[in-house]
Amino acid sequence: MLQWYLRVMHLTREMRRKAFDAFDALLKEDKEKASVINEYLANDFQTLRGMWLEGKNVPSHLGRHILFGEAQDYKDMLMNDISEIEAAAEQYLLNEPTISKPEVEYVYDVFVSFSSLDQELANTLYDAITKADGKAFLSSKHLHPGDDFAEEIRNQLTASRELWLLVSPNSLKSEWVLTEWGAAWMAGKKIVPIIHRCKPEDLPDRLKRFQCIDFYNYMRLVERTFKTV
Repeated sequence: MLQWYLRVMHLTREMRRKAFDAFDALLKEDKEKASVINEYLANDFQTLRGMWLEGKNVPSHLGRHILFGEAQDYKDMLMNDISEIEAAAEQYLLNEPTISKPEVEYVYDVFVSFSSLDQELANTLYDAITKADGKAFLSSKHLHPGDDFAEEIRNQLTASRELWLLVSPNSLKSEWVLTEWGAAWMAGKKIVPIIHRCKPEDLPDRLKRFQCIDFYNYMRLVERTFKTV
């Protein structure tokens, strides 16, 4: 399921919206609508690939999918994902029952999700976690020029125990931040919204269920977390 969701990272804004709509439709047991939306996604991909072959400007992050093969191959890949999405949707429709999972050894305690415009605040969180003997992933500190950004984000999110989301007016407008916390949500990871210059009611609907904390109380969160980790 996480793999399907993170694949959305490589789509255009409109294609991404359709992918989200497909998942929402399945949550409402509307599999017919979900299938139609995925058909549209495949058609969008065919159009993009045609543009690329004609030498027209196509977002570089779509390159790997354009080179994946024919549009039909991509369509088949999307349709195969339906079974994964259905399985996840059924869990949510059943009030997210607890499923026994093998013990996972995480590389990081916390994945810090933030807008680059809030770099200083993110650094403050990172430093506090580190001083408390915790391990945190911060893209600005761990990624380097030439790294495959989307691939590294996917890997490190999977390798993190939980996600701390720095919610600000900047991050609420960031598609990357949306994708990161959305992937964590899909993977069933603990999400801690840390709000700065905004209110709990400003949170997206899917985040309102999580207990949030004001940024100025971040040390309380750090002490509580790393006292029990």
